[in-house]
Amino acid sequence: MDVIRKNFRVCDSHFSPESRLVGRSGANLKADSIPTLYLPLQLAEVIDIAGTSSIKPSMVIELQSSSSTNTDAVSQPPENIPKISVKSKKDQREVRQRSKILSHVGVKQAAQLTPKARKLYNGFQDNGKSNRSLALADKAMVFMARGIHKKWKQPLAYYLNYGGMKADIIVKCLKDVVCEAKCIGLTVVGTICDQASPNVRAIQTLYQETNRECQLKGIENRYFGFLIDNTEIVPIYDPPHLLKGIRNNLFDNKCIFKWRNNKTETASWQDIRLLYELEEADQDFKMCNKLTDVHVNNSKKMKVSIAAQVLSQRVAALMRGLARLGPDHMPSSGLETSEFLFFMDKVFDSVNGTTVSFENGKTLRCAVSSTSNHNAFWVEAIKVFKSMKYFNKKQRTFVPPSVKNWIHTLEAFRYLWQKLHV
Repeated sequence: MDVIRKNFRVCDSHFSPESRLVGRSGANLKADSIPTLYLPLQLAEVIDIAGTSSIKPSMVIELQSSSSTNTDAVSQPPENIPKISVKSKKDQREVRQRSKILSHVGVKQAAQLTPKARKLYNGFQDNGKSNRSLALADKAMVFMARGIHKKWKQPLAYYLNYGGMKADIIVKCLKDVVCEAKCIGLTVVGTICDQASPNVRAIQTLYQETNRECQLKGIENRYFGFLIDNTEIVPIYDPPHLLKGIRNNLFDNKCIFKWRNNKTETASWQDIRLLYELEEADQDFKMCNKLTDVHVNNSKKMKVSIAAQVLSQRVAALMRGLARLGPDHMPSSGLETSEFLFFMDKVFDSVNGTTVSFENGKTLRCAVSSTSNHNAFWVEAIKVFKSMKYFNKKQRTFVPPSVKNWIHTLEAFRYLWQKLHV
């Protein structure tokens, strides 16, 4: 907003009680009143008005603890601001329609901060000392360390961004975090991230840099991962996100694969829907009591538990049992779909163990050891994923990124086990 016009209006909620005439309210303000409350310089108010915040609540707590506004550092408004008349009720609708202008004003007014205040004021895009700007942040990138031999986790750093962190910035920040982690005595062996495009491009960039480094040294690149500060880092894609990707693709397409029966089989979401419709209506007597309309209609695509409850051993067992009774109970295609569900259940168990020893017959849902079946199953699962393809209604086949990244992730688990096993 470069020009202030006479017909502009300001909501009276931006004026303090000291700005009002005694015994009056609303538009009865003192002649020299200046708005001081809920101004765009207060980051939380700007983000709330603009309605563009995507920071999760758990992150908000961390951000608020380090983003308190230093009111002494904020420059005072210029003395030559023209007087602005205010109407309290007649123009409330127009004020609401213009409320989004405040977010743009906030970016403009950030230029009024003193150089000292810009260093102290949190909430703007901040990717490190050499990459800061006055763009209001709406996302946060968090780097967290987690233990392998022991169960612990610790946030190491977070960065604020507008629109998300770009791939080249992720590469730079990851290098900084790894180096700092090494300085405090941590041994970094891998990274875990989802399949977002910037993350994938960042990993590809680091692989390319490793190839160039090996070429300059005149050595063969035998690393499975990439190098940071002469340390091999193995990238892994987050299994819960990979599971959701498999489920989402199956919802819209059919999947062909080859597993135990040594023949090409087809999995279809229609079999899952039919099973749900055939189930006992009484919730007390349902065998798959966790399945709901939300599961079958895939209306919560981002929730991992929903995907895990569909691609589960219980659903596979019931579907297989009904299909073996004959087509009057379940089409024969249910046998092949149940194989797919059971396979995905075992894959997810193999990378989602939380205990040292297995429980409830889940032999793969435990920590990896020299006596467990993880390594042998991963070899088998990689072959299955390599045979896996989807085809749509037009019979066009394709291999989604989730399948390719499952292959990479299982190979990474095998590599890390061989590398770290003593």
